[in-house]
Amino acid sequence: MTIMPLPAVHGALPEDGYGFHRTESGEYPFLGYVIELDGVRIAHTGDTLVYDGLAEQLRALDLDLLIVPINGVSWFRERRGIVGNMNVLEAAELAEASAARLVIPVHWDLFADNTEDPENFVRRLATHHPGVNASVPSIGTLIDVVPADG
Repeated sequence: MTIMPLPAVHGALPEDGYGFHRTESGEYPFLGYVIELDGVRIAHTGDTLVYDGLAEQLRALDLDLLIVPINGVSWFRERRGIVGNMNVLEAAELAEASAARLVIPVHWDLFADNTEDPENFVRRLATHHPGVNASVPSIGTLIDVVPADG
């Protein structure tokens, strides 16, 4: 198994500024991960906004599965002190740009204010990015991910 960190741009409140956050030692405190096992390559972007170069990084990885958050950022959420991640539109664009063979949306029901409907993501893909294969598994459902050449 290989695990590789993937820098994430965690949402921030406007006063904190958007962009990569770094610790005093220069490390990224917010990460996603790329996991490869038995020829299957999976990327979980972590809590992130889309940033320059992310789509290209993901595309170069030749992903079997991409996992993206869809809880979004909004002015109203930020006023309540709630940071977010990419929204359905951004996640759908990233999914297509990544060329991953399967995409799963996450983080839409983790907290009370994360109320995005994953079916909005699926509908967006179907109408604007029909070549993207997505799944919204229910809790406990197994997803069989095989490598492209498998």
